[in-house]
Amino acid sequence: MRVTRLDLNGFRAFAADTSLDLDADAVILVGPNGCGKTSVLDGLLWSLAGRVPRISGGDTALVSLFSSTGGARATAFLKGASENVEVRRSFDGERSNLTC
Repeated sequence: MRVTRLDLNGFRAFAADTSLDLDADAVILVGPNGCGKTSVLDGLLWSLAGRVPRISGGDTALVSLFSSTGGARATAFLKGASENVEVRRSFDGERSNLTC
């Protein structure tokens, strides 16, 4: 399977709805410190694995300080040979939820 897109909202550096097109043979993240490069990778890891080991504090620590809802959401879109899969993980401030 290939990751084609990542949508983030309220997640770390991405307080507002953000959609990243990752459907390429190579994806290069470039920008100054603090602009969200690592948050993109953290969002992908959290959506697929349910945790980001390098960040202590659980899901609460993943919520952007500027989240309008007080929660976080990361959705990974995957494309396979015969099917597409959408994996959405969200945290509402109290509970995590996974939808495939």
